[in-house]
Amino acid sequence: VASVRGEAAAARAATAVAAACLASTALLPMPLTAVVLALAFGAWSLAWPAVTLLRRPTPAQAASYFNHGSPYPDLVLIAALVGLALSGS
Repeated sequence: VASVRGEAAAARAATAVAAACLASTALLPMPLTAVVLALAFGAWSLAWPAVTLLRRPTPAQAASYFNHGSPYPDLVLIAALVGLALSGS
């Protein structure tokens, strides 16, 4: 997207994807503790870097967004396991 539409458009697209990921995480059928933990992980790994990228759409910020966002699926799995362990299911 950045090479065709520009860095600002790519930053907007990345922010929209981050918002969609967080919205879908909130709808996962997990214990409330797991959802809250996953959303907290998402705030750190997706939302904060996406907002930073939106404010400064540079290749360096895009790399930072990628580096922070990459472990998010693993963090959601950890949140689900912690939520299951705490709920006793």
